[in-house]
Amino acid sequence: MAGTKARQAHTARGEPHPLSGYAGIALRRASLAVYGAFMAEVGTLDVKPAEYAALLVIQGNPGARSADISGLLGIEKANFTVFLRRLERRGWVAREPSTTDRRAHALRLTPEGIELLQAAVEKRARLEAGLVARLGAVDYARLVELLQVLLAPEAAPGKGAAASARAVQAGFPPKS
Repeated sequence: MAGTKARQAHTARGEPHPLSGYAGIALRRASLAVYGAFMAEVGTLDVKPAEYAALLVIQGNPGARSADISGLLGIEKANFTVFLRRLERRGWVAREPSTTDRRAHALRLTPEGIELLQAAVEKRARLEAGLVARLGAVDYARLVELLQVLLAPEAAPGKGAAASARAVQAGFPPKS
């Protein structure tokens, strides 16, 4: 591939990548690399990153309403409804009548969803261990911390107090 040869030529000459000075581009490229590694490792279970995240959040919040889960995942309610139907069709999630609100449904993982998530968590742990090995434990922890700073509501331009309030309600308090 031409892109690979160009990267190798820059590296061989000891030159930085032409885009190395741009944080946003580096984040996007790193995201794509981690996504590819996720799909190579966890994707063998036929689960995508968004599905994995949803299963983790539902497992950690059994009985939560779909609106709560969509908020935690940062997915619009209307889009989450379609997404949730797919998880249900795959047999990983079930909706049950809420014990606290007759109009709402509580979400839970099915036995199949629990089994899939356990296998996915094991594979994801290997992926994370690879990142720790590559970065070192201290830099890995710092990277996660810095990413959380970027994800904090006040870091998003133009989002204002309403977005901050929604994020806090969803369990993502801003750092002080």
